[in-house]
Amino acid sequence: MSEKEFRYTVYLRDAFRAPVTKRAEVAIRKLKTEVARLTKAEEVVVSEDVNKKIWSRGARKPPSRLTVEVSVKDGVAYIGLEKEDERKQ
Repeated sequence: MSEKEFRYTVYLRDAFRAPVTKRAEVAIRKLKTEVARLTKAEEVVVSEDVNKKIWSRGARKPPSRLTVEVSVKDGVAYIGLEKEDERKQ
């Protein structure tokens, strides 16, 4: 089937409403639901780089927003970090 690629900035600020020790988990869940809603994908796979970026400051302080690249193949959305060279343009 066809492959589509998108770049999204997902706002994870809603995770700060969660209990302090669960904020990173809630941020991952929000990222997955937002990407699933935007791409209409049946399944969402988060890359290890995105996971490390969200957990980089611990469970208590996830980033408030994250720009990710999403590719959709056969109803599965793969989430990766935005590349450095594209970010500077």
